[in-house]
Amino acid sequence: MEQQVSGSGESICDSSVFGQWANQAHKLYREYCQAMPHTASSLRTTQSLDAKFDPFVNTVGLSLPWFGMGWEDYLKLPISQLNLYIEKLQRLVAIAEGLDEPAAFNEATCLKSTVAAVQ
Repeated sequence: MEQQVSGSGESICDSSVFGQWANQAHKLYREYCQAMPHTASSLRTTQSLDAKFDPFVNTVGLSLPWFGMGWEDYLKLPISQLNLYIEKLQRLVAIAEGLDEPAAFNEATCLKSTVAAVQ
């Protein structure tokens, strides 16, 4: 979308796509955040009661980028990604605000609303 906006200067990206994503993601993130403490507690209990649990967790695909991190870090990943989403959306706001087109103002306003929703 950055290329679309900065490339020809003739078109503006459809910011409603991000608004729709934020609305759909909001429900999923809320459910995830409600379930995560219970999941983490259950995993901790299993870890303390079953000696085979740690070797099993080590086989579930915590790849090299996760070296030195555990399953709790893996559970927090979706939440930590929110900061990345906010940063990318703020970049799109800056691009839209930098354009000298009337439609860009509306797009920037819509993108700012999406940033606020994700925050």
